[in-house]
Amino acid sequence: MKVEGQLVDAIGFLLAFTGITLVSIGVYGAVATRNLIRILLSLEVAFNGFLLFILSVVAARSLPATALGVLLVAVVSGEVAVVVALVAAYYRKTGTLDTEVAENVEGGV
Repeated sequence: MKVEGQLVDAIGFLLAFTGITLVSIGVYGAVATRNLIRILLSLEVAFNGFLLFILSVVAARSLPATALGVLLVAVVSGEVAVVVALVAAYYRKTGTLDTEVAENVEGGV
């Protein structure tokens, strides 16, 4: 019984560490590039890493963590749809995905 508890704690720690690593990679990717698609993907990696971290901290404690996970996945799906629509509108308006062009777009973005 004690070994199972230690295994669950070790897996929880590993998932939390993986989540923090994904957040770090995502933030670096968002800061290091100017392409909107790469920024979008990097922010998604960071958000999913944060989701993994939150669920790894909460999941071992209670059953409502599953409901929290389902809710967060639904929020991520809606957020992705909105951001992809905004990127598509930006591309139609400017003809490029470079963020440097945003300063010169007439009428705002």
